[in-house]
Formats: sequence, structure tokens, C-alpha cells
Amino acid sequence: MYNIYTKLKLTVLSALFVLLSVTISSACIGATGIFINDEIDNLDGTCTYQVSIILANTSTAHTANIGVSDGSISNCMGGSCTGVTVSPGGTITATITKTCGDVIKVSLDGFDTNDNSCGQGSIFFSGLEPLPAELSDFRAIQDDRSNKLIWKTSSEENTMAFQVQRSPDGIRDFENIGQVEASGNSSIERSYDFIDKEPISLAYYRLQIIDFDASYSFSEVIAVERAKTEIDLLEVYPVPLVGNELTVLIHSQSEGPVFIDLFDITGKVLEQDRVQLQAGVNRFVFNLEEEGGNFYFFTVYNGDQRFSKKIWKANLD
Repeated sequence: MYNIYTKLKLTVLSALFVLLSVTISSACIGATGIFINDEIDNLDGTCTYQVSIILANTSTAHTANIGVSDGSISNCMGGSCTGVTVSPGGTITATITKTCGDVIKVSLDGFDTNDNSCGQGSIFFSGLEPLPAELSDFRAIQDDRSNKLIWKTSSEENTMAFQVQRSPDGIRDFENIGQVEASGNSSIERSYDFIDKEPISLAYYRLQIIDFDASYSFSEVIAVERAKTEIDLLEVYPVPLVGNELTVLIHSQSEGPVFIDLFDITGKVLEQDRVQLQAGVNRFVFNLEEEGGNFYFFTVYNGDQRFSKKIWKANLD
């Protein structure tokens, strides 16, 4: 029988120690805990864990065969996981690949200096605990200029916030791009959303779900691939408008015409221009001296893409 004395949530990319007791067949070998030093999501339902296995009761053991149930183990001390040299109170490093969030069970079979079996030990690590919020939906919708992330929870327990994270490869380099406050405690469905206003061409998103006790877990990773744009409205300045000159920067992947429209707040067309873009960054300057009002809408489109910008005049009185 194995008794779990301490059960902690897995914190990804940080060292966790879980203290467990084991029943062994003799005083040859045992295991007291696992450090999870790193976790990599393989994006196929499996995760690869870099672990350190803490040994005990190894006074008569010389070597050990190390295995893992429902998965694979390799790179034990940098080599084979059979005949690994052990020492009293030592530590064995290894790589484990198995289903993400599953229970990790490591078994150890000890042998003395004469290669006689001298005992066995096992250690459990519970893997990912249930999320502090149970997600029933997590997806993304893209429009011309942004990616909108939408998620729902069917329940929440002491949930403080959702940290939105983005990565260019879905494995490393996740960065925080925003945070959404959670409901705290709930047994009904809750809906949330976040808009990534500066999306990259291929973005991987995940949610870091944070409890009030500062523990956290991660959602699944979703990917959004955006079609390459032919034109991009880089900048319109100054906003608010000071004076009468408005500068517009447009990037184009190739030569071609675009239409530039200026509307007032009522939707009345004040200007309509057709300009020829060159490949690269194009700069245009418009004079609004003859236009009236304090608010404008500036639109650039090429038949397939449309970009709009609200402009207002600074009040210098």
C-alpha cells in the first residue's frame, strides 16, 4: 500500500517537490519524492517531463532498473534506465513522456553488487490537478485586425483571474498579453473574452488560471493562423489631430491601388482618393484645413481588406 502524505498542484516550468512514503520489500531501495524540473507539451496529448527522483534506503543497493507505467522513461542520469548506479540518499535525473496531466508512477528495482535483487520501490506523482476553473470552451475568432479569445467555465472554485498568454511556437516563450478577472466561486456557466489587438501571423494561446492562494494551472493550447495581408495600415498620426496635417503610413506587399475615404461623424463623405502603393512602406499627408467638425473616420481599403481609424481634433482652447 502506498500512502500519499502531501499532494501539491503542478507548477509548470518550476521545481516541485512531492513527499510520499513507500512500502518496499527490503531496505535496499526506496524513493521519497520527485522534482518536476520542466514540462514540455508535445501538442499531441503527451507531455515530456524532466524529473529528479530522490532516493532513500539505498545502503545496500548498487544499481537499479527504473520504469514508468503508461509512458516511457529515458536519459536516466543521461544514459540507459537499466542498471543505473545509485547511492544512499542520491538523486536520479530522467526524462518521462506520457499523457499530460496523468498520474506519474515510477518504479525502481534494486540490485546489490552481485546483481542480486534486493528490493523494490515506487513513487507516485499526481500530475496536473483539476483546474481551479473547469473550462467548457476555449476558442479563438479572428477578424481583419485582431484575434478574439472566448472561453467558458462550467464551475469555478476560488478562481482569481485568467492570465492570457501567447507563444509563437506553442512550446516555449509564452508571454503574458492580458488578464481577465474571474468570478471567484461559481457553479453556473460563465463567459469571458479577450481581444489580442496586435496578433502575430501564427499565434498559440493558453490561459493561466490563477487561484486566490496564488496556485495556478494551464488550459489547453489553441492555435490561430492568420492569412498574410496584402496591405496593412501601420499608423495614422497625430491623434488627436493638432493642426491640419494628418499623416498616414501604409505597408503593402506589392504595387497596387487602394482607396482612402474620409467621413465626418454623421457618415458624410468628405474626401475620396485613389492612390497607388509601392511595395514597402508608403507615406501620405492629408490637409484637413477645409473640413469641419471635430471627429472623423479614416478608411483604407483595396476591395478585400478594410482598415478604419477614428480621428479627433485636439481642443486647444
